[in-house]
Amino acid sequence: QKTNKQRHALKWWVSSYYRLMGSAALTTPRGPIEGGGLIAGVLNLLGEGFNPFEFLPQQPIFLECYETLLHEWDHLRWEHISPYIDSLSSFSSEVDSCIDQFRIHCEKSEANSDKGSVASYFSEIILKNDNKFLDHRLNLVTFAMRPYKMTQNDNDDEKCFAQWRLLDSNNGQTSLWIKELSLLLQKQNGSYLKDPRLLIWDLCCCVLASRQLDAYTSICVKSHLNPDNENGGEVFFSAAAHAATNVENYKMLNPSGRMPIVLGLLEWPAQARRRDAFLASCKQHNFTVSIGSDESGVAIASSAYLGQPIVLSGDASSVVSPKAIMSSIVDDLEQSSEGGFNKKERDGLIKTTAAKTLASMVCLDSKTGHSSPEAGSNWLICVVIHSKEPKSALMTKALALFVSRMVSAAQEAAPRALLTMHPHLQEGEEVAPSDFSNFVVMSDTNVASHPTAQIFRDELAAHRLEASLDPSVITTRKKRSRLHGQCYDAKKCHVTVTAPKDCIITSTASFVHNSTSDCVFPDINTIDGNGAARTLPDSDWASDHCIVTSMISIKEPIRVTVPSSSASIPSPPVSPGARESRMRSRSWHSGFFDEPNDDDELDDEP
Repeated sequence: QKTNKQRHALKWWVSSYYRLMGSAALTTPRGPIEGGGLIAGVLNLLGEGFNPFEFLPQQPIFLECYETLLHEWDHLRWEHISPYIDSLSSFSSEVDSCIDQFRIHCEKSEANSDKGSVASYFSEIILKNDNKFLDHRLNLVTFAMRPYKMTQNDNDDEKCFAQWRLLDSNNGQTSLWIKELSLLLQKQNGSYLKDPRLLIWDLCCCVLASRQLDAYTSICVKSHLNPDNENGGEVFFSAAAHAATNVENYKMLNPSGRMPIVLGLLEWPAQARRRDAFLASCKQHNFTVSIGSDESGVAIASSAYLGQPIVLSGDASSVVSPKAIMSSIVDDLEQSSEGGFNKKERDGLIKTTAAKTLASMVCLDSKTGHSSPEAGSNWLICVVIHSKEPKSALMTKALALFVSRMVSAAQEAAPRALLTMHPHLQEGEEVAPSDFSNFVVMSDTNVASHPTAQIFRDELAAHRLEASLDPSVITTRKKRSRLHGQCYDAKKCHVTVTAPKDCIITSTASFVHNSTSDCVFPDINTIDGNGAARTLPDSDWASDHCIVTSMISIKEPIRVTVPSSSASIPSPPVSPGARESRMRSRSWHSGFFDEPNDDDELDDEP
């Protein structure tokens, strides 16, 4: 039997030791939810996808329609395009000159071959601005699912619709879309006046759709990008919820079947309809979502009963600045390494990777959330990173260092963020730094190969970090068609690309390793009877990435109050044996400490 005096002695000893040792002091592998663990996941949502013809799924109906469109594309000639050019309204001399160059190319090509001449015109130089100038454009192929409002209608209340409907609603007649294209050509500072070559590209794509209406419409109607088929979010978040309840090893650690989930979401859509559909799916599956800046395109979804996450980065008033951290890393590595970074690599790290990073903190006290200071004594630091592809060993090293420093910066900033939420807290009531020792990083690293993935993991290990999954496990398998803005690139068209891009990162001791603790869904690693493996996206999975989930154990620090800076540190009045006796009184279950009984809690009496 423990006396009140013994309890007081233990509490005093622990508090004193905590002040001496800081975040390293006395933690036990025990979580706030029964079982001591949670599910961490990462998923690239494919964001603002508008082109239903860009990726080739292994689905016969799609492939049959695609082959029809591709055959037509390869046989388009000047004679097929010129009537539509004649239908355009008057245009500038720059546009006229561009059309002449296109005509000359076609005539020369057709003089030497009986095949089409149109497709060969579109080189990297011709299409260099295709992904830069996006306003006031109409392309029934690459922008088929992009929201569009009729230019000839000035009604502001008119609803947008997907561009492919310009053709479908007109039963194949071209008068509607060609009129719209003419009006867009007159837009001041419009994309077609900035680069007339984009007009040629968009016009030819529209002609292709018009000439093969049945195949075109069949793909559009069934596409996962079609707003009328907006079930991508439902599939995504259903899979995430399934990962937390269906794996037997998770159930062993958590018999109740309820496991908290934290998801890092990349390429979060800015388009209202798609975004709202995702938010609705999150709500249906009991997820709370915190969204980063529009620039970042990243978000964090967590089990709703954990409360609303506190965002630590994302705007000018944030307590953590990913760009400042990455800039410091780049400067440090350039001073210590031979060669350093070129401008493209430097911009990729600072303007892309750091810009697409979000840090937040989630309260793991499911009973009270973070409405009171006491509830903040166990938090999870969450960092989401969408990286630019690290194409050199130095970039890979920078990415690993960025992961480490982002976690450290978030842990350091977390107490200040909590005090901002609770301005009534006094200095002596600030939550202990070690309360923020639990962390998880969810990342699409964009690592393109097994060797680079291994280098990345070796760099992480130098910072006592570990990435989930073996580097040989691929998380994306895709095959691009030739009907997109990089149709000239033979390395990207009709080539199946696989990569181990997505992973969960945390401390080495935090992963729960077993045969089913790491999950990649859907299965893209199994070869079917025809010798082919599934490629993404397809009609059943609206992303080119799998969702990757892992289970991590959670440390629960002994909860103490941080003393004021002027407080003295007393000597412990009793030996650590009281603590050891206390620890032995806890029962062991499935590798984690159980909560002590209510009558065994440390009391608050002085």
